[in-house]
Amino acid sequence: AVCIILWFLGAYPKADPHALERLPQDERQTVQIEQSLLGGIGRTIEPALRPLGFDWRIDIGILSSLIAREVFVGTMGVVYGVGKGSDENSETLQEKFQNARRPDGSRVFTFPVVLALLIYYMLACQCVATLGVVRRETGTWKWPLFLFSYMTILAYTGAFLARMGAKWMGLC
Repeated sequence: AVCIILWFLGAYPKADPHALERLPQDERQTVQIEQSLLGGIGRTIEPALRPLGFDWRIDIGILSSLIAREVFVGTMGVVYGVGKGSDENSETLQEKFQNARRPDGSRVFTFPVVLALLIYYMLACQCVATLGVVRRETGTWKWPLFLFSYMTILAYTGAFLARMGAKWMGLC
């Protein structure tokens, strides 16, 4: 059910088909997602995650990985347009990450940002199934909400400190 919701949010509203025709095949899906509800959600929460160095595309990956952490990689593949419509000349996800740029031209995936992302995933409770088990075992929503809140704050703080520490040491 969650996958269907994510698909819907990424597919609607439809981007202008005439504008998409002028783009290379591997960029069409990225533009569609950027202009979709999912892209809007990513841009809406971007200010909250910007101190970690994340952009709206990474934010979408974090949101989608609430299902399970491993969904992050697949979501990044979709957001960056890797897969459907690709051929032997298309960039891999790793190459897309290396070439990803912010509107100001700076790289998205710098060492401090990747370190922050790793620390975030190491500390965050990003699995709805785990929260469901805690709910079932405790018989209340108090503990799953506490667990999710506590671990999200811990992950955010740890990621922020790791990014700032890496920048302070000049590891950009």
